[in-house]
Amino acid sequence: PLNPSPFISIQATTTPITTPSLSITTPDLYPNQESGQDEFLKMIEQNALECSQNLVTLMESLKSGLHGVSSNGVQYMSVYKMANDNLNEQVNQSLLGMHLFITKCQSLSDELKKVEELQKQIREIRKIVDIFEGKLVRTIREN
Repeated sequence: PLNPSPFISIQATTTPITTPSLSITTPDLYPNQESGQDEFLKMIEQNALECSQNLVTLMESLKSGLHGVSSNGVQYMSVYKMANDNLNEQVNQSLLGMHLFITKCQSLSDELKKVEELQKQIREIRKIVDIFEGKLVRTIREN
């Protein structure tokens, strides 16, 4: 017995088979030996061609879809690489800028230590001037 695929439709004449409780219709594959076989082979060939065309179309669609997915994946990785490279460059520039800032802060701190020393000297000079002024005022009053 021939078991047709669900993708192939076979059109042939049918002969009913009856049982007491069941009626089944089966294809009559041999109604006329030569013309039936030719028609049957032509139908199988036509159905096989349709199946192959459908398979080709399906494979082309699958190829196109996979190509699109791969293309998007490559583009996403390229964008990720560019973003990562830019981030690395920005972080390096920020670190360099921070290093320069810290160096300048240290030099400013060293300069301020010198200013503190000058401030102490100015206070001492101010005290000496005040003492000298006081002695000068006393000397002028005494004369």
